[in-house]
Amino acid sequence: MVTYKDVESYYNECYRKDVIGKINPFKIQEGVRHYKAYEYVLKQLKIKNGNGLRLLDIACGRGFLLKAAAIKGFQTYGIDISKEAVNLAKQNVPDAVLKTGVAEKLPFKNDYFDVVFCLGSLEHFLDQKKAINEIKRVAKKNADIFIMVPNKDFIYYKFS
Repeated sequence: MVTYKDVESYYNECYRKDVIGKINPFKIQEGVRHYKAYEYVLKQLKIKNGNGLRLLDIACGRGFLLKAAAIKGFQTYGIDISKEAVNLAKQNVPDAVLKTGVAEKLPFKNDYFDVVFCLGSLEHFLDQKKAINEIKRVAKKNADIFIMVPNKDFIYYKFS
């Protein structure tokens, strides 16, 4: 049976070898590396300026969504099971609050976030139902919650 330690080790190795970076095409815009799909997803919020709203990215990887959100004025928070990913995210978004951990046990207060993202990751979690319950727990009652899983119309495929 796969354990959280197994998943953590796998992703630490991926980030150490930069396997994940090689499959994500980035563009340079306004001096900031960020992924076109992240810009698109953030536009769906219809918030021109984050005005200090709290945004959480679950399975944040290198933190590129967080970087794009910080530029828009959000207070950014991220969590990833991989300490290697979190270390890379700290380089990309030094002002973000970044933690190493699992989605099934988020280390944040109840009703804390205005926006929660979980993009292309839910299918990798060992207990999806528990992760969804955690997302609902940390999100404010009127929060925007974005969960995306890959399929033939997966947004990242449209921008690659």
